[in-house]
Amino acid sequence: MAMLDARTAIAIHYDGAERCIALLRGDLWVRVAHGDRRPFRVSALGGVTQDVGTAFGVSLRNDQATVGVTEDVVGVQAAADSGPVTLHASQWLRYGPGGSVMRLGNAPAADIAPWRSGELLLQKASVRDAIHAIGWYRSGPVLPVGDSAADRRISAGPAGSMSIDWAASSCCVRLHKNSRGSVGRRAPAIVKPYGCTTNATHSHLSV
Repeated sequence: MAMLDARTAIAIHYDGAERCIALLRGDLWVRVAHGDRRPFRVSALGGVTQDVGTAFGVSLRNDQATVGVTEDVVGVQAAADSGPVTLHASQWLRYGPGGSVMRLGNAPAADIAPWRSGELLLQKASVRDAIHAIGWYRSGPVLPVGDSAADRRISAGPAGSMSIDWAASSCCVRLHKNSRGSVGRRAPAIVKPYGCTTNATHSHLSV
């Protein structure tokens, strides 16, 4: 099974020797069915992620490909002339057009492709990056409100307190300052979209 995030584009190539999905744009998460001898691969930005009987996500945005594993193991070859990198569950990495790989450490499996459950994960994100991430799902513009320097970090306060929310009527990001004038603590924030027309629809296909 494969799930595609909003605005995702793929090309599918299945034949007698292999199953391959080329990620052209956006975000893809797959759980590969067992019982098929053909290898399953996802290509993005010149690199290839090969399944070893698992579930994983691949994202391609802004000339950066990100691979995260939710179950078992995958092999990632960031360029044709580079060796494969093994990723286990809860591990992820990022690579660019030249094939340079940056390991991103470990993360809870739920934080990999969180859009599957209708959530947007913002972890130490700048205002600029947060606006870009939210704009991916909005049919209208996303605008900063008030004092919101582009490099200021977006994060959550205590459990249940979000440092950004959706302004349903104006489709904008609103930053909430605490009593000390800062925008929350540097911790992950998960924001659930609501209000306004969005592009947050998902597609499914069998792999």
